[in-house]
Amino acid sequence: MPIIKTFIISLNRFETINSPVFAGMANFIKIMNDAAFWQAFKNSAILTLLIIVLGTWLPLLIAIYVHEMKKGSGLVKVLYFIPFLTPAVPAAILWKWIYNQGYGLINSFLSMFGAPVHVGWLTDPNLVLLSIAIVFVWKNTGWAMLIYLAGMQNVPKVLFEDASLLGAGIWTKVKSIILPSMVPVIITVIFIQMISGMQVFAEVYIMTNGSPEGASEVIATYIYKKAFLYMDIGYASGVAVFFLILLISITLLRMNTLGRKRK
Repeated sequence: MPIIKTFIISLNRFETINSPVFAGMANFIKIMNDAAFWQAFKNSAILTLLIIVLGTWLPLLIAIYVHEMKKGSGLVKVLYFIPFLTPAVPAAILWKWIYNQGYGLINSFLSMFGAPVHVGWLTDPNLVLLSIAIVFVWKNTGWAMLIYLAGMQNVPKVLFEDASLLGAGIWTKVKSIILPSMVPVIITVIFIQMISGMQVFAEVYIMTNGSPEGASEVIATYIYKKAFLYMDIGYASGVAVFFLILLISITLLRMNTLGRKRK
């Protein structure tokens, strides 16, 4: 199994690609003292938090809007789902151009209104993770919206009809009907976004490659560089095992949370 093989590799160090030397737990001890790893871990955590917040509530708002539409909802669904069908690499290249500090679409648009400084969306350490999160959420809003819409179909229509007869507005319906009924669906989306956020790779690797000065380095790109650029395969495998344990823990937490909700 790949998981077992990765763990076995993590117990070795490689002086050359074909000469493993048993190192025991040395790679895992090294992880504990590796400042670069913990910076990547911190960045992954921040990026994941941004993705959870934006990627959970924005699709829900869009789903509520689409659910209330009388006409044209099918077209809106298609338009929001198209980014999800776009391969990650072309999407990242497109957004790298959009974010470009010198001639990017966003800064060009802002300059039309007299903005004096071109914003470094991908070069400012304070903005780069948010910029990447926006790209990820843009690409993944479609599937989350459809999950929410499917969940709304299970809410009895009579509840909406009774609320309308009582003169309830859309936000009253959201607070009193939609949100209470959608809690399990929202929890599912949160956990999916959490796991997806921890695995972001293409957007970071193509748009910033971890720059500026490691401010956007995440665990996935850190593992890739250690394994394929620095050829530190044993250590990269150790980080991968650590990362896998984290993802499994999140998955088990999700299963436990949903199990308690069903009870």
